[in-house]
Amino acid sequence: MFILFAFIQGGGLSAIREGQRCMLRADMLAAYYKHREEKTIRQYEYENFLYEYKAYKALHGNSFIERIAREVAEWEIVT
Repeated sequence: MFILFAFIQGGGLSAIREGQRCMLRADMLAAYYKHREEKTIRQYEYENFLYEYKAYKALHGNSFIERIAREVAEWEIVT
């Protein structure tokens, strides 16, 4: 218990959140750059993108990804 408390007090929790945001952002950008020329995305990839975007925003991610998400939302979704 003390170790967890020390971890949180030492800023470890914010480092984990920043790491999670970074991983989510990287994954969403990978999907974006993979499909941006065709402007189509597979349904399962789009659903995953939306889950990641929701988590990213819950972790107070920046507005850069908002622009990417708006663009992806306009793409054709392929089943």
